[in-house]
Amino acid sequence: MITMLDLCFYMFGLTLIGSVVTVFLARNTVYSVFALIVAFFNSAGIFLLLGAEFLAFVLLIVYVGAVAILFLFVVMMIGADEPLKKKDLFKNVRGFILAAGVMVTEIIVFVTGKFTLPSATIMGDGDSQISNTHAIGEVLYTKYFLPFQLVGILLLIAMIGAIVLTLRNRTGVKRQKAKDQLQRKPSDTLELKDVPIGQGVKTK
Repeated sequence: MITMLDLCFYMFGLTLIGSVVTVFLARNTVYSVFALIVAFFNSAGIFLLLGAEFLAFVLLIVYVGAVAILFLFVVMMIGADEPLKKKDLFKNVRGFILAAGVMVTEIIVFVTGKFTLPSATIMGDGDSQISNTHAIGEVLYTKYFLPFQLVGILLLIAMIGAIVLTLRNRTGVKRQKAKDQLQRKPSDTLELKDVPIGQGVKTK
């Protein structure tokens, strides 16, 4: 008998497969990005069914809220929303088949039980029931606090490096001087003229 949990899993799974196929086969790049967002939503739903609510919300906040929207903005800005030609549509079909074959092989290996993951250590007492987010927080901010801070510093250095590499001092570009603009007086920029009727204003 199919339960409500099984029904939700099949619904999320089939929608996820359909959206992933649409990402590769859509002729319009904007439609591919929208299909990618749908794939992220359905992946988050599967994570929720598995009890991994932390991964689900991270997937929604980071990938849907930032990465996918960034993809959409980039596609719209560079003008890549034009439909692809049929000959370009299946140009990367070999790579798609290869990636799909690798994923199907991994699923078969895990389902058949030929490869098992090492047992995870659960934080807290055996009788206490804590959420995944609580367990990850306890491990991350206690045992792995120093590596976590080091990763943050590395990301900050990478961000500064990207800004420095793309920062160029271009010549011949007019720049505003905020100090001069704030200190100027109305008499420096505005001059009132009493123009006689029928005559123009002489400029310097």
